[in-house]
Amino acid sequence: MELNIAKRLVLMGILPNQGNVLTHRLIGSLKETLGFTDEEIVRFQPTVCGNINQGCVCGSKGFDPIPHLPAVKCLKCGREVGLGSPGDVVWRTRDCEGNELGDGSRDIDLSEAAVRLIVNQLKILNASPVIDRETGVVTAEGGLTPETLALYLMFVPEDEQQQAEDTEDEGKLTTLDKA
Repeated sequence: MELNIAKRLVLMGILPNQGNVLTHRLIGSLKETLGFTDEEIVRFQPTVCGNINQGCVCGSKGFDPIPHLPAVKCLKCGREVGLGSPGDVVWRTRDCEGNELGDGSRDIDLSEAAVRLIVNQLKILNASPVIDRETGVVTAEGGLTPETLALYLMFVPEDEQQQAEDTEDEGKLTTLDKA
């Protein structure tokens, strides 16, 4: 299956944090398969975003921009910090001459068990209500983001997608009939 860097990172982000020994082995294998290869690390130079307003871990508050990468480099220790939400991963999309590097697509060989785990996680997200953390009010019916929706459509078989839609529609009709 052809997956680019962004899709691979989103997939790694939806993997469960808990499970039995076999699930953890599968998750570890999946993270290794989906993660950056040595060649991709050299080519795309992935960087984890931090909060540069708080300064670098070395205590310095001085940063210089890094050409062709949404990141800055600490003037004191040279640590690279991505510009974005803390914890996000950013990577180069152009080389130093400004040439496009592509989206990092590569063929990923996923086992049947890995695909089942991914499909299950995507189905859980689809069935999860989105709850506003401040008010506790349900703000949406599904927990899929645009990024996870693209993966849902890619991984979940069409007949199962239709079953989920039919179930949602029946629930809405029932709710409306009671009102």
